[in-house]
Amino acid sequence: MPEPIWCFVTRTFTVRVDALPEEDLDLSWDETGEAAKGLESGRYTAFCARAQVLDSEGRVLAADYLGNCIYESIVEFGSGHRDPDPLNRNCSIMRSSRGSNTVICHYFPSMVLGVCRDARAALRAHAALYLRPTA
Repeated sequence: MPEPIWCFVTRTFTVRVDALPEEDLDLSWDETGEAAKGLESGRYTAFCARAQVLDSEGRVLAADYLGNCIYESIVEFGSGHRDPDPLNRNCSIMRSSRGSNTVICHYFPSMVLGVCRDARAALRAHAALYLRPTA
């Protein structure tokens, strides 16, 4: 069952990000064993993030998935880009400290941006279809 992370609803569309159970966890990158220990102790949780745009009738217009997410909580996944410490988010304070070409990767905002872009493209493509009237 999906666990909600974030949702934005308008009259016409819903943009939703939720956490699905991770069914194929890969810890091959965990050379120190820290992630495995954190998962075993319950300090970390593993999930597959899913971002979707749905129309008013619940049809999926666009979706994106990111598996093997490991965070202290699913809330952290959806809020990390708003960290109170400016050195942990993309802002002028961080860039002046770490260099103007530095970018901190936060998956949540890029997933939301991507599904919104993809949904707009799908709607444009759908609107461009010409259906010949039947006799």
